[in-house]
Amino acid sequence: WRKTSMRVAFRRLFSAANARLSLFPLLQQQSIKVWTMRIITQTDLLSNHPEQFSNAFLEVTKLLRRLPCDNPANEPRSSAQPGYSHLLTGPR
Repeated sequence: WRKTSMRVAFRRLFSAANARLSLFPLLQQQSIKVWTMRIITQTDLLSNHPEQFSNAFLEVTKLLRRLPCDNPANEPRSSAQPGYSHLLTGPR
């Protein structure tokens, strides 16, 4: 993914895996989510296109807000709303 010529292939690979998360065990689902953020978003941040950069920046912001707090008592009220899900599930 560091080589410009390979970025499209990695983007397609991780996008395909992310689209089929339900086919993977929970531990692998979490890994795919993390790698999707790392690879796809990072390649967009390295892009010369301002639209891709701004979309990647917004995606990083959105994903960071979905990371759970270490202490559940520190969770923001919005995380208790129906339909909200953390980026990672399982033990903290």
